[in-house]
Amino acid sequence: MNPDRDKDLDTAKFKLLWPLAYPRCSKIPLLSKFMIRLVHDDILQFGQLLEKAIEVQCKLVRESTEGRDFSNGDDAKCVAVRTCSHGTQYGAPVTQIHAKRGNLLVCCYERKQGKWYFFRIPHRAYKHIPKTSNIEITFELDGTPRIPTRLGATNWWRYRVNSFKELVKKDQ
Repeated sequence: MNPDRDKDLDTAKFKLLWPLAYPRCSKIPLLSKFMIRLVHDDILQFGQLLEKAIEVQCKLVRESTEGRDFSNGDDAKCVAVRTCSHGTQYGAPVTQIHAKRGNLLVCCYERKQGKWYFFRIPHRAYKHIPKTSNIEITFELDGTPRIPTRLGATNWWRYRVNSFKELVKKDQ
C-alpha cells in the first residue's frame, strides 16, 4: 500500500466513477460497501475505472494502446489539483500528453472545495506542447477557477464542460 496516497481523493474518485462505470452494481449496497473497502485497501486502479465509466456512458470501445484509450482516438485523464511553487500556485497537471492524438477527456478534482470539473480538450489545443511539458489547469489558492491573464498563457477553462455527461457526448 502506498503510504503517500490521499484516501480522501481516492474516495472522491470512487464516488464519481463507480455509479457511472457500473450503474446497476452501484445500486447494491453490500457490493458498494465491499468496493469502497477495496478503495481503502488501495486495490482499485482509478485510471481504468474512469475508462470504464466513459466506455459505459459513451458507448466507446476501450482500446488502451499507444496514444489513446478508446478506438475513436480519445484519451481519458483523471487529475487532482495540488499546491506547488512553495504554496504560491494551485493547479492540476495533465501529464503524458505528447503521444496523444485525440480529445483529452479530463476529470479534475479540486480538493479544497470538493468539486469536480470536466474538460474536453481537442487535440489541436495541445498538440504543440513538447514532451517535457504538460497542461496546467489553474485555480486560485482558495480553490476557485482561475482564468490565466498572462500574455501567451493558454486558457484551458474554455474547454470546460458542465458535467460528466457533457464530457462524453459523441457529437462534440
